[in-house]
Amino acid sequence: MTGHIPAARQHLIDAISTLAGRRKPISDRWTSAHAFNHVLRRCGLSPAEVGNGHPVADRAKAAAQHAVQVPIDLLRSRRRAGALAS
Repeated sequence: MTGHIPAARQHLIDAISTLAGRRKPISDRWTSAHAFNHVLRRCGLSPAEVGNGHPVADRAKAAAQHAVQVPIDLLRSRRRAGALAS
């Protein structure tokens, strides 16, 4: 059952919803570092956990993940474009 939401409260709810949807650069770095850790584990390595007091290592992992992911995304987009052209 839904009740009436006053206009001022609705504005607050909308503002919070908008802020919750935004990502910060630090969370993007953490996501990339976690993804790179996954790659390292699949290669049989045991990387240090992200956020374990080594911010330089976390940044390096994020940069490495980005360096690996950009060409992969480019190849995938070209394959999709080629598949659509056929």
